[in-house]
Amino acid sequence: KFYIKKMTTEKFFLKNKQRFDLIIIDASHKFSFVYKDIISSKRSLNNNGFILGDDYEIEAKNLSLFTLNKNKNSDLIYDEKVNKSYHPGVTLAVKKIFKNLKSKNGLFCVKKRDKIYIDFFKNNSQID
Repeated sequence: KFYIKKMTTEKFFLKNKQRFDLIIIDASHKFSFVYKDIISSKRSLNNNGFILGDDYEIEAKNLSLFTLNKNKNSDLIYDEKVNKSYHPGVTLAVKKIFKNLKSKNGLFCVKKRDKIYIDFFKNNSQID
């Protein structure tokens, strides 16, 4: 089943009593919103379920916490060192919650196994 709710993610998760096999995060790029969305998604995810998020263009390991914190409320910035634009709030939230995840075409994906979150793209590198 697909559920489409027209409300903020914060209101959705406050009312939500269901658990899901797949949660897609695609909302605000500001750190505080992305962070809350990921934490709330973890609470609502079934075992063997997936959290997928977009706007994760640069893997967290490639950026310093200082740079990410300094720009965490910016929408999209350009990094000359890697010659790429990215969303620092998304990258910082991923870094704080999951440490580092592999980026695949600007996406991150984790699979929940018991209470552990596994980097889906790292463990399934053959996916294109």
